[in-house]
Amino acid sequence: MESTRFAVFAPFDAIPGTVPPATDNFATDAGPIGPESLRRATCTTSTRRGAGASATIDDVDIPARPSATVLLDLDGTLIDSAPGILGSLTAAFDELGIPLPEGGLRRTLLGPPLYRSLPALVGADRAPEVLAAYRRIYGDAGIRECIPFDGIDVLLRELAGDGVTLAVATSKAQVYAEKIVEYRGWTALFATVCGDTLDAARPTKADVVGEALRRLGGPIDAIMVGDRLHDVEGARAHGLDCLGVGWGYAAPGELEEAGAVAVLPDPEALGTALLRARTGAGNPTSGTVVG
Repeated sequence: MESTRFAVFAPFDAIPGTVPPATDNFATDAGPIGPESLRRATCTTSTRRGAGASATIDDVDIPARPSATVLLDLDGTLIDSAPGILGSLTAAFDELGIPLPEGGLRRTLLGPPLYRSLPALVGADRAPEVLAAYRRIYGDAGIRECIPFDGIDVLLRELAGDGVTLAVATSKAQVYAEKIVEYRGWTALFATVCGDTLDAARPTKADVVGEALRRLGGPIDAIMVGDRLHDVEGARAHGLDCLGVGWGYAAPGELEEAGAVAVLPDPEALGTALLRARTGAGNPTSGTVVG
């Protein structure tokens, strides 16, 4: 696959106060990264692998219900958006003179809307101004600082080519999600891109999933794919199973504890699981790690 190259924020060890995950592998060719919060590097794709895999794809039971409709989370599932989000948030803290939280900005911030996470970090009184600064910085630059996980582009095109209806269901503001999908050349692959609104009309993942299903005409053959417990919970609220991905931002064991049908280690395994689900092979088995 020919990769599209564009500038992204530097890896986490180049952003003061951020905490790098041990399994990150950002490909750069820009040489040494300096200390500035928004130092830039040239990147292609990012590959992360889940740890502690204990089974093979043949060992896991996939939902018997055929899945001709697949709802996909965006951040941490299709793209590694952490550099753009945490880099923009770090810049917002710096601009407003707010010290970073003890231990730095962690990946567990990624998933739920920031307007729900920021009050605990900066206090309810300062959260609105931090959010406003973040949105300005992210909208100007950070939105483009996202890297498709290795194999995702191929997976999406294979599923779409096989007749699967694809939809994005993300807690990111829809206006940003639509731009990211467009940047990646994926617009034609998705029946809809559904996210939260800038005025917080869809504050939970269940709200987003419900709106996505409404737009799709209420399919009964849908399955959710995501990297955080919120994806599992949002899917469950509408009677959907959720396949977890092991390359995203979840804490160890988070997806299994939440009740994901399976946790897949890479997009190739995810594709195999989705195609098996579509053919109706197997029965649901919650929390199985596939490797």
